[in-house]
Amino acid sequence: MRTTPGRRRGLTALLAVVLGFAAATVGASPAWASGYIYHAPGGSYGWYNFSIVDDWLHLQAQPQDLAVGKCYDIIFDWDNGPMHYDARLARSCKDWTIRNTQVSNEPDIYNLVNVQKLGVCYGTNQATNVPTSNCTATIGGMSGINTQVGTGNMCVRAWSMKPDGTLQFFGAGIPDDCYN
Repeated sequence: MRTTPGRRRGLTALLAVVLGFAAATVGASPAWASGYIYHAPGGSYGWYNFSIVDDWLHLQAQPQDLAVGKCYDIIFDWDNGPMHYDARLARSCKDWTIRNTQVSNEPDIYNLVNVQKLGVCYGTNQATNVPTSNCTATIGGMSGINTQVGTGNMCVRAWSMKPDGTLQFFGAGIPDDCYN
């Protein structure tokens, strides 16, 4: 196939965009990203969409083939540089049913600069990341995050769904509550 000068410029521009994105994401979390993280059982997955620049995120936990007493989490942990910024979690304990955070905006005053941890975990309700082999992380690891929600844990803001479909929200996760 012959390429014309215009076609070569277009291919060169496309390659520059792809390489630029790849370079921007190596060694640091991107300023904006969206994607899926898969982890057993079945085709269970977590979906994420976030912007470091605009301080917002949207998470979804989609379990498939859950065993009784098990839940599926997607966990996102912001980093604001000098301090730890507490995690956000979407959990579904109801098989084949998405639990979704909608879009969660974070106040500009906290100067969010990076993603510290991002991953999915499958396990016993309130202990999905114990052991951490229950998890698949794309950024950081899932250790050090207290996945007990609604129990006085002030380290995680969580959107949860019980096995009967009852929706819950736990508004903890103020930036200086925890240092994991």
